[in-house]
Amino acid sequence: MKGIAIALLLFSLILALSPPFCADQAVAQAWRIGLYIPPQDRMVDLGTVDSSCYDIKTASWCAISDGRRHSVWIFVLPWSKKIPAPAELAQLPDETGPALPRSVNYSLVVTARDTGPTRIDDLSDLQMSGGDLKGWTGLDRAITLYRGAAFGVFRVTDIQYRYRVDLQDRPGTYEATITYTLVSS
Repeated sequence: MKGIAIALLLFSLILALSPPFCADQAVAQAWRIGLYIPPQDRMVDLGTVDSSCYDIKTASWCAISDGRRHSVWIFVLPWSKKIPAPAELAQLPDETGPALPRSVNYSLVVTARDTGPTRIDDLSDLQMSGGDLKGWTGLDRAITLYRGAAFGVFRVTDIQYRYRVDLQDRPGTYEATITYTLVSS
């Protein structure tokens, strides 16, 4: 970085949801799978780095985070069951129904891509935790946040994001698009 005392880093995460509520995706003939991310969890601002984030003794920077826990709802419903509207879905408790056939599983896969005016030197510095992850995991590759094999409504409410600042980062605005994909097999 050019100036340790004055280096600023603004980091925003833009969650790609197209459409924001994917409600009616038929998978096999017997069930539907869907994904809902509440509006307040679709944009994440990890903050700004300044000189207070630099540790002179260790010559390292802190990680920045928005300090919040974010949520994703997954629903897997029998084809005959009514699909809840987004407002209803957010009010439903976690509910597990009967197991799906052994050959049918689903996973929530997360990927990231650099979309900012200042390039991220290494996407592994952009990290997330929560769901089925075992601690902080870099988003330099596709990761599986959640796996399931039962009917019901499932909520992953402990998702966190952070960016690990290092000496290779340059002052500027960093942005990344995080894409959640619900995959069935």
